[in-house]
Amino acid sequence: MAYNLDNYEPVEVRLERFWEKYPNGRTHTAVLEKTENSILMIGSIYADRADLNPIATGIAEEVKGSSPVNRDAWVENCETSALGRALANGGFAAKGKRPSKEEMEKVARRAETPKEPAYTDDQVNLALEAISQVPEISSVAELKLFYTGAQEAGLLQIPVDGSTLNKVISARKKELEATK
Repeated sequence: MAYNLDNYEPVEVRLERFWEKYPNGRTHTAVLEKTENSILMIGSIYADRADLNPIATGIAEEVKGSSPVNRDAWVENCETSALGRALANGGFAAKGKRPSKEEMEKVARRAETPKEPAYTDDQVNLALEAISQVPEISSVAELKLFYTGAQEAGLLQIPVDGSTLNKVISARKKELEATK
């Protein structure tokens, strides 16, 4: 992680400064768009409860289940982030960092979540076809050539039926070496 979470403040701290400055103010959040798996919200802060125009607004998005926290609290996290952005836009980010600590924690969670590459049907079919050819290879030298071609084609790590071409080739190499 290239940043220190201690350099970012929680939205709660921004809210405290807001309420100190505007004890008769108000905050408001609203859903802009919600699907089964994501939500987009806007947060607004007002100097006075009666004001029609906000001091500032902020927008945030969350994806359901994108982290352990977001399995159950994705809507609440989005609301907090939207309000945190509005407070930052309104000048309540004392440390000079526009993102809140909660937003940076979200970035950290996403960075820690390994993303599996998406493969096309054609790539999966090529990997499957290659896997079916491995048992017919009768020498380690031939297997090495096959491996090089599969590597150049980007087929080695494509998951197929709980395995990969790389694993199948490794297993076949062991079999061939054991028969020497």
